Amino acid sequence: MKFSINNCFFIFLIFTALNIRSQNNVVYIKSFVKQNEILFRWVPVNRQVFDLANKNGYKITRVDESGNSIVLEQALKPYQKEDTIWFSLLKKGDNAIFAVNALYQNKAKANLPQKEKENNEGMVYNMLLLSCNFDVAIAKACGLFYSDKNYDKAKKYTYKIEIDGMPPTLKFIPGNISVNAGQLSKNIPINNLSGIFKNKSVKLKWKATDFTESYSGYNIERSKDSVTYQKLNKAPVILIASQFEKNKQFIFYVDTFPTVKEKYYYRIKGVNHFGEESDGSNVVSAIGYESLNSFPILDSIKVIQNKRVFMHFRMQDKKENEKPKEYFVVRGKKDKGPYEKIFSSAKATDFTDDKPESSNYYKAGAISYGGDTLYSYSYLALISDTIPPSPPKGLKATVDAKGNVTLSWEKNPEPDFKGYKILKANALHEEFVQINKEFAIEPKYSDKLNLKTLTKNIYYAVIATDKRYNNSVKCQPIEVKRPDTIAPAKPILTNLEVKPNGIKVNWINSNSEDVKYYVLYRSTELESKETKIKEWNAKDSLKEILDTNVVLGTGYKYRLLVSDDDDNISVSNNPYIKYETGYRKKLKDIKFEVDRKLKTVKLKWNSENGIEKFVLYRCKQGGTLTIIKTFPSGVTEFTDSTVSISNIYEYRIKPVYTNGAEGIISDAVIVEY
Repeated sequence: MKFSINNCFFIFLIFTALNIRSQNNVVYIKSFVKQNEILFRWVPVNRQVFDLANKNGYKITRVDESGNSIVLEQALKPYQKEDTIWFSLLKKGDNAIFAVNALYQNKAKANLPQKEKENNEGMVYNMLLLSCNFDVAIAKACGLFYSDKNYDKAKKYTYKIEIDGMPPTLKFIPGNISVNAGQLSKNIPINNLSGIFKNKSVKLKWKATDFTESYSGYNIERSKDSVTYQKLNKAPVILIASQFEKNKQFIFYVDTFPTVKEKYYYRIKGVNHFGEESDGSNVVSAIGYESLNSFPILDSIKVIQNKRVFMHFRMQDKKENEKPKEYFVVRGKKDKGPYEKIFSSAKATDFTDDKPESSNYYKAGAISYGGDTLYSYSYLALISDTIPPSPPKGLKATVDAKGNVTLSWEKNPEPDFKGYKILKANALHEEFVQINKEFAIEPKYSDKLNLKTLTKNIYYAVIATDKRYNNSVKCQPIEVKRPDTIAPAKPILTNLEVKPNGIKVNWINSNSEDVKYYVLYRSTELESKETKIKEWNAKDSLKEILDTNVVLGTGYKYRLLVSDDDDNISVSNNPYIKYETGYRKKLKDIKFEVDRKLKTVKLKWNSENGIEKFVLYRCKQGGTLTIIKTFPSGVTEFTDSTVSISNIYEYRIKPVYTNGAEGIISDAVIVEY
């Protein structure tokens, strides 16, 4: 396998997980504390430093918390090329070969372009680092591993790694790492493994970037009993991202089940930077099944008695009839759908559709154990429908003053229902005519009435139609009263007549048939505000009224209003009359006082507007009245000193108005003196 540093880079190289990120460190270090030893792995900052360390060696120093230091290694170097350890390592495979090439044979051809030469040398160096990640023995042989076994578990240490003979041009400081010798290191549990299972294969998936600090690669394991697992990969699986997917986070691994209809379990283990495996991850499992190589068919379909549709379905290859997990039948009104499932079965079988529609497109389907769904071609079955739908029920109508009619009724229940025809007629004995050009789909309809006509009522009915154009009987017609916008004929006030006790008003009623009520109004000549005198229903057939609540000398106007059933209003003529009889009402409440010492009779009365004078009459009982005195309008009392003892006197007063009218002489006031 070839890797180019231009188009591929390794995410899980050890230096990506180190805590020390400074570019000034000569090496990047990682540690792992075990029960009786502390392991160290490091990576030089670049190839130049790597070559210098191979020549001069690494110096490893340990410093405790008190500042006491000890040099653990003075010049740790890779094994020599001739060392026999390489022979045993080379037997392991390519990883040791990468290491030997990087240490001793990394010489690019002189005639190569400089960029290609750098790419080749960089690739070899990267492969060496990756080989050290997966095999501690190779890391140790390359001088990139150290194990400290002689330490105090109760202490904390700082380990420092440096290279002697560092040229002044390479301004690097020693790498260092702090370690708590008493705290054992642990591998992080892996719990994000998932699997996509299909037929005989599984695609495992996990987010590797969650474990960058802990693992360089992963081993994949499979089991048939979830107890004993077998490793599937020869070399650890790593996350590799090209230059076009530098943000890649997930690793995918595809495996094929050895057998079908048996359950398999999968887990992964992380390989840390010291070549050790973690515990197993969460487990995913599934059963493998063979894929379907043919598709389902409807090999027979027929209509029975124009009521039912019989069909038989199976796989095209009869040998595969037992392979699907489920068979099903779908039906649609159109070839392009939508389709609905109307039947399912675990085996290839027969099916009869007892409730087909007039037009039916059928498809048989099969679902594999891997979740694939296959369909047959569609087949058409027609049912000749001669049964009409039921007549619509519950027809209602509302109409507003502008003639807008809204019809509504109950929705028809038939599954093959297509729409409604709306009918209208001027009378029940006339022929109903359809008024909608297209079917009404919903159980409602709006219409506009012509109001400029004398026809009072209109009639509506509805017919239901199915998809085979079978028409129902029309529903029970409904009567709609046409809104009346024509005012009733005007009534006529024919005569106003002055009576002693009021004004008699006569009129001729409106001759319109839809009159609902009348209202009689009166106003005076002095003010325009009208007073309602009386309101009555048209059926009362009232034609005259005596208005007694009038005042002598006042002029009056009368107006008669008529309203029909639709609140249209007409108003009569507005005649005028002055209420003047030539007489006024007589005075009342005349009071008197008798004073026998002074020999007088004192009279008192009330006055009102418009009176010019009062005329006082007197006589002895049984005698003839004579005028004894006349008073101006402002005088309302008189003392009679001409009376004689033992006589009975009779007094009367008559008002005279400024317009010449005279009041009726008052009732007699009898005074016994």
